[in-house]
Amino acid sequence: MRRLADLVRDDNFDLYVLGLVALVFTVLGVVGLAETSVLISATLALLALLAFSQIKSRRQVAQLVADRSLLREDFPPDLTARRARAGDYLFIGRSMARTANTMRADLKTMLERGARIRVMMVDPESESVIAAAALIGYSGSDPALLAGRIRGVLAELDHLRSLTGGNLEIRLTRFVPTVGLQVVDGVYVCAQRFEHRPLGESGPILALEPRDGVWFHRFKAEAERMWDDGIPWPE
Repeated sequence: MRRLADLVRDDNFDLYVLGLVALVFTVLGVVGLAETSVLISATLALLALLAFSQIKSRRQVAQLVADRSLLREDFPPDLTARRARAGDYLFIGRSMARTANTMRADLKTMLERGARIRVMMVDPESESVIAAAALIGYSGSDPALLAGRIRGVLAELDHLRSLTGGNLEIRLTRFVPTVGLQVVDGVYVCAQRFEHRPLGESGPILALEPRDGVWFHRFKAEAERMWDDGIPWPE
């Protein structure tokens, strides 16, 4: 009974049935035990079963294509809009220099309306960490230049926090994140794998939601673990 149950649950069960029925009616036709009308009806039924099998196969192929589309070479086009209307935003990365520049106005608006923003980046005062982090920048970058950019972002964020009185938390990390993470409202994760001395944008980049299953939850949990290990700034 267990083997029969396993067979019924097998993804290829419909093909087994199709092959078995086709074999039976082929034999019946050869030995003359089945009338022509019966064979024609059986053939049509087998073709219908084959069509349903093809539909299932196409759905499986479509799912594979959808899964592969999670891997991107650039950031999702809807990321900026999602961040702008977020009530809770967590950023974990190397310097936040680009993000702070592109969403400066959005950050101010978010803080003014009461959104919670958490930002974590590499400690600019840790020479060894800065040197390692510089190797994952776009085409590489000078450690001193990277440290200067981070200090500039920290000063700008601190000014923004003072200006708005908003809920903005800043932490520094003394390890180099292997992935940049942006978590929007706890239901959307944008993850960017950091490459060693990339020739272009580090990748792949993934956009994940709860419906994407285990990897959404794992990346989200990793973001929170890294945040927990960060050092509050200023100390």
